[in-house]
Amino acid sequence: DLHAAMRELNTRGAQWVVVSEGDGPTTVTGSEGTYRFTPAKINVVNPIGCGDCLAAGIACALTDGSDALDAIRFGMAAAADNATRLEPALLNRDRVTELVERIKVDRM
Repeated sequence: DLHAAMRELNTRGAQWVVVSEGDGPTTVTGSEGTYRFTPAKINVVNPIGCGDCLAAGIACALTDGSDALDAIRFGMAAAADNATRLEPALLNRDRVTELVERIKVDRM
């Protein structure tokens, strides 16, 4: 199953494994446990580039000093902002920051 495969990647050295399901929940595994991130509800205009924005948002937040879970929330918010726009990857930092607060995180 997916969760077992994710945990296997952790045992092989991946600190965090992040699997998104488009507009569905994102599952995250790491040494601290397993988490389910529920994305913000948005009006999707164009999903092209959302995975890239997720990865870039995570990298940006980690570079700025965020912990991994907050960085994943930021990445998901970046992906959500991207999906609301016709042209990919033209994000608005204020909008991304607003969307972060609408992403629910549950420890499983």
